[in-house]
Amino acid sequence: MNGIKFNRQGGGLGRALPGEDHISGLVVYGQENVDKMVLIEPEGLTTIGVTPTTHPVLHYHVDEYFRINPGSKLYLVSTLLMTDNL
Repeated sequence: MNGIKFNRQGGGLGRALPGEDHISGLVVYGQENVDKMVLIEPEGLTTIGVTPTTHPVLHYHVDEYFRINPGSKLYLVSTLLMTDNL
């Protein structure tokens, strides 16, 4: 990894990273349905009724995503059954 440089947002600069490298998507199968949405913070889950009890897998992964990537954007969808409609 000698030629790789990591730019971290928390370096005291107080501004968002340029580009779209900090945007991700998450598709969860086997959890109750959650329509396609965009989150900029994990607290957005509570507005749609997603809690560790109702959607444990989805809640865990979203929390971990924002713990590792604060200030990023996450597109997500959850479906009970795998379909072609996603």
